[in-house]
Amino acid sequence: MNRKALTVVLLWGSFLLSWAQVEFPLGYYSFAEIAQRMSVEGRTVECARDLQQRLAVIHLKPRSWQQARELLESALDVRFRKISDAENRWLLERDPEVARKERRWREQLAAYIEKQRGRDIQMFRTLMDKNVPAEEAVRLLLENYTEDLDSSELPDRAQLEAQMKQFVESYRKFPMELALREWRAFLRMQKRLSEFLPRGISPDTGDPTLFGFYRQFLEENPLSSFGFSKELLDWAQGAVTDEQDATLSVLRAMMGEIGVSTDQQTMQLVLLHSVGMLAILYGQVWAHDALIAQLRPPISVLETIEQGVLERDYTVVLPPEQLAWHLNDVEGKRVPLDAPAPIPTPLIAIAEWNSRGFSVRYQFPNALPISDFLGFGANTIDDSVRVRWEPKHLKRLLPQIDAELARAYEQAYARHQQLASQPPVNQPLKAPHVRAAVLAEVAYRWAQEHQQEVVMEVLGVFRWIYERQGDSLAKRLETSQTPYLLEQRNGVWILRCWNAFVERVGDYPFAAVRDLLSSNYSYEAWQRFYREVSAEQARWLLSEPWHFSWDPREKSESLMRSVSSHDLGAAWLIMAIMESLPPAERERFWNPPSDAPAPTLEIARLPLEVRTRIAQTLTLWRAALLQHTSPRNHAALLTPPNAWSERLTLQRDSAWTLNITLIDPLSGEVSEVPLLATYLLGTPTLLEDFEEEDAP
Repeated sequence: MNRKALTVVLLWGSFLLSWAQVEFPLGYYSFAEIAQRMSVEGRTVECARDLQQRLAVIHLKPRSWQQARELLESALDVRFRKISDAENRWLLERDPEVARKERRWREQLAAYIEKQRGRDIQMFRTLMDKNVPAEEAVRLLLENYTEDLDSSELPDRAQLEAQMKQFVESYRKFPMELALREWRAFLRMQKRLSEFLPRGISPDTGDPTLFGFYRQFLEENPLSSFGFSKELLDWAQGAVTDEQDATLSVLRAMMGEIGVSTDQQTMQLVLLHSVGMLAILYGQVWAHDALIAQLRPPISVLETIEQGVLERDYTVVLPPEQLAWHLNDVEGKRVPLDAPAPIPTPLIAIAEWNSRGFSVRYQFPNALPISDFLGFGANTIDDSVRVRWEPKHLKRLLPQIDAELARAYEQAYARHQQLASQPPVNQPLKAPHVRAAVLAEVAYRWAQEHQQEVVMEVLGVFRWIYERQGDSLAKRLETSQTPYLLEQRNGVWILRCWNAFVERVGDYPFAAVRDLLSSNYSYEAWQRFYREVSAEQARWLLSEPWHFSWDPREKSESLMRSVSSHDLGAAWLIMAIMESLPPAERERFWNPPSDAPAPTLEIARLPLEVRTRIAQTLTLWRAALLQHTSPRNHAALLTPPNAWSERLTLQRDSAWTLNITLIDPLSGEVSEVPLLATYLLGTPTLLEDFEEEDAP
């Protein structure tokens, strides 16, 4: 072939390559599948490992490779990078400039939240500080909290300030220091009262028969029998007999529609109960600084955001009275009543980042059960910051994170409002159950009904959101707790998530879940799910309870296929156990005879390498397990996970449950406590029944 002919061939090949058509029929695409579809005309596009399980709703009509590339890069914050000229190989990866910015925004968000930690504690301290004028305390309270309240339900500002000032002045008359010293008497009263009241009756119910029960209770249990000091009882008697005392008006407001009793003994009980609840709050202020100061290293917001949930074990040394208060130890079972010196005790801190914000629970594994009547116990210290992502809240939040990001959001929101007012975005959808569908499914059905091109990265939209409203895409975007805004580029609708810088942190196996929901739920389908999902990805499924609620198979009119992410995470670990069993044993669990007892398996019987792998997984999952198990069972999780396998039992009945054996250190009683449970494994019929019951 001469040089001129070769030139013509090369130019023609280049021309054909530039006009290669790329098409994406409407569907849920993994990023690995996006790379496959972009592998045309001699190109080989690979997907970066960290993106392979990501998911997007895409519908693109045939267009040139370059046009498709530009659209996908813009909408999904990715790039197609050529990694080999000779082999024409490309890599689909996260845009490094986007990744750098998102890291900076997470750091700045974490710094902002760190400043907000302890705000409630500090505010309560200010409200109770008699050296701060009541007007100043009310002003600070309104500045900090009115943005979280529904303004349509609030009275006018002057009326609200007057009401709050009255409450503050009355609360400050409560003898908090005295009440806190007598916390044992309060808990004795609460415990005995909770045992006396009929089930379902409590001060929170507003039941009109409540005062009658109180009077009966006092006939058998005079207030003096609980150990209250004469000083506190005299104060309560004076407060309810003095009509001029503002405390009585506060009680009337607190009791609401059920009114206020004229019986003075009953009102003293009500007053002491109210003081007891305030003393618990005051006690958290009292204990907060002394406790938190001992936690080294402290838990940071940034590491919590990046891990979703984490735990840390501490040993704290506390004065006997404070420790007994934390442990709800009224009678000296854990801390001797005459203990003279500070006592070391274990403490577990469980930090969580989810759609509601940041929180840490501080749990004392040795704590005794709290009074049901009281509703919350002295063994918890509040350390939480709520983060809200709706547009009106996001406009206030983003300037605290990054001025450039805030300006970009303001501009994008203005464009979004213009687009949202246009058809077909604001037209009602005909798809059944669209009000109950998650946002990704709404976008899918909208594109399907109106034949629109769309690109939307699936992020926090699978969360189970009860406030779903609206039957059009525009209305659903307006009420979504995950902030997506509309854009339009070359006729393609782009739904961009504006808190993606935190939503992308979680390594959720969306693609594997999609494939599972598209399967027949056979053992082979679960086996594929287990093999495609890593232990770390399964941990993310446990870290925040999500529901996957859509039907990619479209075999029925119903959109509702509801599967809990926590169930999926538990199923993953149980599949790890199943895969290690001999075929006959596996069959015994998978298809148990209906006339046989529920099969069980002691994990200690498994081979050493299997037990080691399970222990490694449980070590990785320990924070999520602590998060989702009852605090009274946390003592079992204090021991090293490599020792758990000796106490683990797998049981199969209507559910699959992994139990851990507990021995109570006081009574010696042995009990089986569920560590993980799932309803999903087994026959397809079982799964379908579960989904039908769980659908909203």
